[in-house]
Amino acid sequence: MPKLIFSFAPQVRCRVFFTEKMEEHFDPTDESDYIYNGDTIIYYIGNKKRPEVPPALGGVQVRVIEITAFSGTDIEAVKLPEGTEVIS
Repeated sequence: MPKLIFSFAPQVRCRVFFTEKMEEHFDPTDESDYIYNGDTIIYYIGNKKRPEVPPALGGVQVRVIEITAFSGTDIEAVKLPEGTEVIS
């Protein structure tokens, strides 16, 4: 199944693309890298340029990513876990 990846570029707020091959390197993250509420990531507060979102935070599966969760950061790309259903 294709993975969902966020990629950020200058003058582009956010572009999303799918890829079959995950040859690029992503850095694992944990609960301390996010502000979240239940199954929703509200904001990324980590310092990794290529974060890999864990499948669960606080024992709850990550299902929702707020569209502004990564705005104002200097990340290059984000790897989302399988099961992420909504980017609001």
